[in-house]
Amino acid sequence: MKKLLLLLFLSLAFPCFAEVWPAFNPMPKAALASQGEVIEVKNMPEARNQGGLPVCYGITAWYAYMQLQCKANQSDCRNLSPDTTPSPIMLGALGLDKDLHEKYGSVYNKVVPYSIGGGDSNALSALEGEDDVFADACFPLDRMIQRFGGSNRKMFNAFENLKMQFFERNKNEGKVCMNCLLDALRDDFGLSTDQTTVQKALSENVFDKFLFDLFVRGCNKKVAVQDFHLRGWPNMSETDSYDNFIAKLRSVLQKNAPVLTSLCLDQKNASDEQCKSGHAVAITGYRKVCTKGASCTDYLKVLNTWGADWQKQNSDGWLDSRTLYDYMTHQYRNRQFIWLE
Repeated sequence: MKKLLLLLFLSLAFPCFAEVWPAFNPMPKAALASQGEVIEVKNMPEARNQGGLPVCYGITAWYAYMQLQCKANQSDCRNLSPDTTPSPIMLGALGLDKDLHEKYGSVYNKVVPYSIGGGDSNALSALEGEDDVFADACFPLDRMIQRFGGSNRKMFNAFENLKMQFFERNKNEGKVCMNCLLDALRDDFGLSTDQTTVQKALSENVFDKFLFDLFVRGCNKKVAVQDFHLRGWPNMSETDSYDNFIAKLRSVLQKNAPVLTSLCLDQKNASDEQCKSGHAVAITGYRKVCTKGASCTDYLKVLNTWGADWQKQNSDGWLDSRTLYDYMTHQYRNRQFIWLE
């Protein structure tokens, strides 16, 4: 197994569910046709939806990893096969907050993340130490989202029902209606399985392990991990300021590499001390829009984890740069972003 490198940064570990937040201030649609400087990363994967799972950081890490691999292999990143593509859910499992390893045990990454989130830099740093990872086809996230009509809330409620009515009840009462559980798995998730597999999964001590046993453990499709290097800003000699942030961001984007960052999406304002709603996104573009009066505004293009509809409804992901910067936060440093080489 490859040597596991130390993390460049510790990342926010939050569920990353959200809908409308002030950190995301879309570019006016009229400005999309404006002339000016534009830097945009090429050959990014299609926008994905995290559905009812707290895996924004896993999908964001997947965006960066896949773009790098498509660039290296000169392949089309918008036409990926689930059988030969790493699973963003399993990247999310690699990125779980390290404090949970004791709780989850030595197989901490053999989970479907549900109870808590993690960090994109955790995921990518851990991925460097892996030889292979489960394929995207092993956990049918996109098919589940379609099954619930694109409603993240319905998907979340189905998982909650699975947790409370079956997994937790079995732990508390020592028994469960097996036929009811098999019906719920088939009707809600399209999963046809046998009683022996389900009974073994019910013996797990953590719901996230229970999900892994049901949906992933039996899958024999794995994808080899390709070499990459994790980089980050700012280092100890660099000053965190908006101008420095933009300068470094532009230099990375010009190398055709997306940058990943964590945001604090609290409803009130960016100065709130506690981050209640953390989120991870990939920044894939920069543009400067100037009016006739020579007033200019920076915008950043974000590839989010809330699906293609969110991108379309928010100026294709082009957001006010200063607002985004203000909401970037970190537990140990004010702001940071990472990228791959």
